[in-house]
Amino acid sequence: MKAAFYEKDITPPLGDFLVGSYCRWFAEDVLDPLFVRAAVIESNGRRVAIIGIDACEFPDDLHDAVAKRIMEYTGISPENILISVTHTHKGIPIESSPEIDAYADEPYKNVVYRLIADCAILASRRLSDVAVRFGSGYADDIAFNRNYILRNGTYRTNKFTDIVDTLSGIDPDVPFLFFRDKDGTPKGAIVSYACHQDVNPGTAYSGAFAYVLAQELKKQYGNDFVTVFLPGACGDINHIDPNIVEMPKDWYIHMGKRLGEEVIQAEKTAGPVEGDTLAVCKELVELPLRAHTNESVLNDIEKFVKAKQLTSIRNIAFFHATSNEKTVKHYLQVIRIGDVYLYAYPGEIYVDFGLAIKKRSPSAKNIIATLANGGCGYVATRKAFDKQSMLYETMLCRGACLDPEAGYIMNDKLIAFSNRLKRES
Repeated sequence: MKAAFYEKDITPPLGDFLVGSYCRWFAEDVLDPLFVRAAVIESNGRRVAIIGIDACEFPDDLHDAVAKRIMEYTGISPENILISVTHTHKGIPIESSPEIDAYADEPYKNVVYRLIADCAILASRRLSDVAVRFGSGYADDIAFNRNYILRNGTYRTNKFTDIVDTLSGIDPDVPFLFFRDKDGTPKGAIVSYACHQDVNPGTAYSGAFAYVLAQELKKQYGNDFVTVFLPGACGDINHIDPNIVEMPKDWYIHMGKRLGEEVIQAEKTAGPVEGDTLAVCKELVELPLRAHTNESVLNDIEKFVKAKQLTSIRNIAFFHATSNEKTVKHYLQVIRIGDVYLYAYPGEIYVDFGLAIKKRSPSAKNIIATLANGGCGYVATRKAFDKQSMLYETMLCRGACLDPEAGYIMNDKLIAFSNRLKRES
């Protein structure tokens, strides 16, 4: 097996829109630089590219533009390309929020899409023989489920009083693939963890805890070491501990260092990836959108008025006025690397789906990537849409436009893909 890594600084100009907070915030400073990072793996004549971009959301035009350029320069087919955004809320300005009259920087997009592709292209030109190992750390003290059951029986997001329980749990695993040259020199890693990257306050660009993780691994393995970070199933997980009145401002640094420690420690006992299989299944899958009638929208607006949720009223009205389709198509993808399975979802997936896919996977070695190959907003569980739910995701609409069954359809499809790859190998 061969592999190579490459990274590029893609920090944008100041003054651009910061996506992710549903308000018109614009970048005024740089807390730390933003990157695109890529890994290219080759085995038995097949090459796969895995890309992580410091952006919050995944624009509709990103996948095809980047995949086309990579294929033109390298011959790697779009099927074998995984593109994910790290979901930093202080990322590059490539997505618009028309409902709040805030838009992407189009001239910057025209350049950065090429730079993103070039990162994978340049990695593909540096392939060398590698030894690959799989390991997994464990961090259950830096991420928390943000959806709560309150004493009045309702479900709320980020409401830190009258809490009875959380609606679900977290995924504490820190799985990774670690690559070394044949002489033992560390080359790079593909790392996943399930937590929103909305840690940093203020209006400065930042790669958040994934940036700190990458820096910690450079300190340990050398400045040429590249870390491709993939966000796990974290649609309902963030960094806020409800038992702490005010989270420390440098919490993202603590999180990145904590993840770095886990990778460094677990790498010492990581086991070799078994076999040289490199196989991919990637398909456009049709998914149902949330159904809205005039009556249901009016009922929701009445509920939101009583709850004084003005942003939710705006969101549901915007979604209802602009959404005419009943279904939408998004990519689902499974990459098999030896006995390791990498599951790629579009959008922000609730943690229960990630935990379920691991239980059903044909292997115990699994990595999850979300916000991959497309954006579809939040993908929540059926329970999140119960009548007593007032969760953030149920009130977004345009940011959570899929039907409550969509996540279950995705999981069934992904397991069918992984079982197919297992049979074919």
